[in-house]
Amino acid sequence: VAVADDDVILPCSLLNFTKSAGLVVKWSRSNLKDTTGKDKVVHFYRDARDSNVDQDESYRGRTSLFKELKNGNVSLKLSRVKLSDEGNYMCYVLVQEPNSLVHETVIQLIVVAVSNPVISINGTKGSGVVLKCEAKSWYPKPEMNWLDSERQVLPAGSAETGRDTEGLYIVRRHVTVNKKVTNTFTCRVQLQNDITPSLRRLKATVSHRVTDYSFALLAKMVGFELLCRRLCMKDLRTKLQASDICMVVTTVKALLFQLCLFYL
Repeated sequence: VAVADDDVILPCSLLNFTKSAGLVVKWSRSNLKDTTGKDKVVHFYRDARDSNVDQDESYRGRTSLFKELKNGNVSLKLSRVKLSDEGNYMCYVLVQEPNSLVHETVIQLIVVAVSNPVISINGTKGSGVVLKCEAKSWYPKPEMNWLDSERQVLPAGSAETGRDTEGLYIVRRHVTVNKKVTNTFTCRVQLQNDITPSLRRLKATVSHRVTDYSFALLAKMVGFELLCRRLCMKDLRTKLQASDICMVVTTVKALLFQLCLFYL
C-alpha cells in the first residue's frame, strides 16, 4: 500500500544469489499494455546499467533499483506515487551465469490518498450550532463520522460526496451540536470497511471546542429571532414601522452571529 505523492518499495529478491554478472531485471505492469499488446516497461536493467529506452513515459525519472544487486535484492523504488500507478507489477529476473536462472514475482500495488479534514461553522439551528466537516483529496471513497468528547458517534446529516478533476473524493458532513460538559466535537475520516484491514487503519481526525460563551450568544440570537417574528406578525403601529423593527433586529442578530463565529 502506498500513499499518493510518497515513495514506495516494490520487493523482489533472489535467494542464494552471489553474482551480479549477466543479470537482467525487468519490471513491468501486467495490467498496462503497449500498442503491441505487451506489458509496458516500468524499469529495465542489463549489462550492469539501467536501460530505460523503452520505459513507459509516465515512469520517467521515478524508478530506481536497489544498490544491493550482489545480494540478490532487485527491489524497485517508485517515487512520487500517483493514483494511476495502482496495479499489478511483474518482476522478471534472468541470470545468464551460471545456470540461466529465471525468477518471476507479481506485486500488487494499492494507492490511496488522504488529507486532514477541516471543521467550520455553518450557521445555527434552533439553539444549536451547525458544524461542517470537509475532507478533500481522498481515495478510495472514505467514510466520515462526527464524535462527541466520549468518542461516541453523533447522529448527523447524510454525507455529501463528490470528486475533483483528478478523480479524488471530496466528502462533507454537517452536524448540529448542543451544549455539553466539554463542548468538544471530533470529525473522523477513514477508508471504508469493505477494504483490507491495513487500509482501514488509515484515518484522519480533527477536533473543535465550542465555547460556553458562544452558546450564550446563540441563545440571544434565538431570542432576537423570536422577537422579530412576533413584531412582524403584529401591526403595532404601521406596517412600515414593524418592518423597520424587523430589519433592526435581523441586523443585530447577524452581528451577534459574527461575534459568535469569532469566539468559536
